[in-house]
Amino acid sequence: TKSTQQQQQEEQQKEEERIRYNTRPSRKRKPTNYQEVDVEDDDDKKVEKGIVEIENEAPKKQPSKTATSKKRKRSVSPLSSKKNAATTNNEDEDDDAFIQNENDTEDTISENDDLTSRSTSPIPPTTTTTTPQMKPIDDMEEYNYEDCIEEWQTTSLYEMKTMSEQDSTEKPPGKVTYDGGLHIPGWINDKLFPYQRTALRWMWELHCQKAGGIVGDEMGLGKTVQLCSFLGVMASNRMMDSVLIVCPATVLQHWLNELAKWSPGLRRILIHKMAEGRDNAGSHNHPSSSLASSRVISNKLLTHLTRWLRKCRRDYVNEVIDEDDLKEYNEDIFVGTGYAVVTTYENIRRNMEVWTDHDWSYVVLDEGQKIRNPDADVTLACKRIRTPHRLLLSGTPIQNDLRELWSLFDFVFPGRLGTLPAFEGEFAKPIKKGGYANASPMQVQLAYRCALTLRDLINPFMLRRMKKDIKEVSRMPGKTEQVLFCHLSSRQRALYEAYLKSDEVRNILRGSTSLFRSITILRKICNHPDLVCGSDQSSFESFVRDGAQTKKDDSDSSSSEDDFGNDNDVDGEEYLVDRSGKFEVLAKILPLWKEQGHRVLIFCQWTKMLNIIQRFTALQGWKFLRMDGSTNVGSRQRMVDDFNGDDSYFGMLMTTRTGGVGLVSVIFFAYFVSYSVQLLII
Repeated sequence: TKSTQQQQQEEQQKEEERIRYNTRPSRKRKPTNYQEVDVEDDDDKKVEKGIVEIENEAPKKQPSKTATSKKRKRSVSPLSSKKNAATTNNEDEDDDAFIQNENDTEDTISENDDLTSRSTSPIPPTTTTTTPQMKPIDDMEEYNYEDCIEEWQTTSLYEMKTMSEQDSTEKPPGKVTYDGGLHIPGWINDKLFPYQRTALRWMWELHCQKAGGIVGDEMGLGKTVQLCSFLGVMASNRMMDSVLIVCPATVLQHWLNELAKWSPGLRRILIHKMAEGRDNAGSHNHPSSSLASSRVISNKLLTHLTRWLRKCRRDYVNEVIDEDDLKEYNEDIFVGTGYAVVTTYENIRRNMEVWTDHDWSYVVLDEGQKIRNPDADVTLACKRIRTPHRLLLSGTPIQNDLRELWSLFDFVFPGRLGTLPAFEGEFAKPIKKGGYANASPMQVQLAYRCALTLRDLINPFMLRRMKKDIKEVSRMPGKTEQVLFCHLSSRQRALYEAYLKSDEVRNILRGSTSLFRSITILRKICNHPDLVCGSDQSSFESFVRDGAQTKKDDSDSSSSEDDFGNDNDVDGEEYLVDRSGKFEVLAKILPLWKEQGHRVLIFCQWTKMLNIIQRFTALQGWKFLRMDGSTNVGSRQRMVDDFNGDDSYFGMLMTTRTGGVGLVSVIFFAYFVSYSVQLLII
């Protein structure tokens, strides 16, 4: 009987624990006198979470200098409750209900995980083994955002590296306050180079003037870091709510990484198919919401983000509530809140109605030369986005003519350079005519005056610094450019002369055939003869006899860089080097660089040429990576990170359009005609 009574009491206690667990407070409102323990059911041997009330023990104070559970502290702070009571209205209550419904699964997670290790319960916690999970790519789910904030506040903030190029004699400036009330935290101000702090102040002045601008620093000076630092500071000062970042697909991951480092308060949202399938990465307890199931922009998603931000601002999330916060925590952890949506130019073009129907605090265009054509659909779509502040990043604001400069300025500061016809008549045409060799002295003088006037118009709204003017760059290894001239092999010369005598070239001289195809064929012959004919002797003799290609080539267009044909195999391995003059030089310098410990990047315009080079490197036993148009967008940044972090890789093969990263040594196997593209790569 006694054992039966004990068994009934134990079952009753377990039932009470189950009821208490199922009716526990929500994640953001859980009182501090509850803690989480593991309860083991002796009957069915199931382990489940339970909440046990702590009796006769005061809640322990959280350690200072950390941000663990900072958001939870603010959510139940008496001062926060007073402020909320004064500002809450019916609309806010509706927002609470909306967000609560969106995060029902999130509320089932325990809040005080750090108290579990200090449990006073006689029941020992159950040890579970976890397998490493893929890290979420962004913060589409709110719990991912909270985890990233906590990780940054507790570890990442203190692990930020100091650049070795910084002046060791310079005293860290610490926190400052700009005119107008912008507070720059010390952790940002101390990590930036002096010229980057200048960019930060310049962007703040543009903000005060309600104007946009172009950050046109030369490649490699950290334009992304400057922008992310500015956006993070604006969010922590409650001077910015939302930002839209548009960039090429290759650098999407790079932007997400830099935002997490320099703008930790911004909730990062990636709108691209590369994020599909990674919404629930790293957690098996949180099923993806309907908003995150498909990475397609919608008014519902933007409305949800707006309501989420309004609630966070009302609860003073990641912000100082009273003086006790400053005494207990490091002030650098108060990073504020906001959200940043990162997407591509193509997505803007396809979903223009949704993007232009939302009010953005800031719009940032990376590689802004994408909108250099004022009549392109993507240009018109970007200019229709509603925002009072626009910033554009481009290392090459002008690639061909001044018409492109007008298109860029028409985005950041509409009307600054007038209409396009007026700009061309007053600036573009006079400056162009004055540059001709046969220009008259009056035309040269007029062009000079027009150039000075144009410079005065754009200088306040365009920040352009060159590496030669930055002292920090002088401490870095210098860039050496060498052009190697290669002789044609006997096989290449025979093909080249045969094609010049062909009917196709004669038709070009008569003006009846396009010139670009012939130039492309001649360039391919100079790279490797296998690009225009087979490696066997019969194909070679047929080309020499007919002066034309014997089979469909994988790239007939001169403008195409990433063409994918079915001819992916490369024959004649034993004659791979001897058939090409360029390959003979490449085969001599690569072993030398390998012996000296250098690493190389090889760029080429055609993927079939990469196939030939890849076959050669494989025969040598060298470890190479490859990136071209067929490489998945989501894996490109990881591939670059692998190359940077693993010294066993001797080199990387890239196409000129897909690649854009220069590390140590660069080889242009096929010299590209666009000098600006080569500058981007170097």
